[in-house]
Amino acid sequence: MAGDEWISRQARHKLAGTAVHGLLSASQGKSGKWVMAIRILVVDDHPVVRQGLKTLLEGQSGWEVVGEASDGLEALDKADSLQPDVVVLDVTMPKMHGLEACRLLRQKTPGPEILFVTQHDSPQMMREALGAGARGYVVKSNAARDLLEAVEAVSQHRMFVALARRESSTSV
Repeated sequence: MAGDEWISRQARHKLAGTAVHGLLSASQGKSGKWVMAIRILVVDDHPVVRQGLKTLLEGQSGWEVVGEASDGLEALDKADSLQPDVVVLDVTMPKMHGLEACRLLRQKTPGPEILFVTQHDSPQMMREALGAGARGYVVKSNAARDLLEAVEAVSQHRMFVALARRESSTSV
């Protein structure tokens, strides 16, 4: 692509104080500023939800949804082959629950950060997701408000959690 330059992901995160291996692209956005590309895998069993998430995510300069999956098993395969930076993952899915998929992703493909986007507005479910290895947790009812900030945070290896009933979010 014209205007794109490949830089090491390690170099990008050294600037932020964290060494990470892999490749990440940088491109000039509409404003002329350099934007770090974020490669995203979207995993949800509902096609309309996947499409909505994809539309929101790809509206950001430099962000690319590199693949979609409809269950945890498919997510494992696609994460391995596509090497995304962020996996946006639902909890309740057929074939393999999102929590189990998260645990296995952490074991098999430790590179991508995992962000749960789910209907479960529960502190207990949020703790389970973070315990399984996720970096973030967003409730679907507030995805339009929280999703972009959450992806940005987890792509930079910062935690982001937002439950609907608290009407607040935390990025650490």
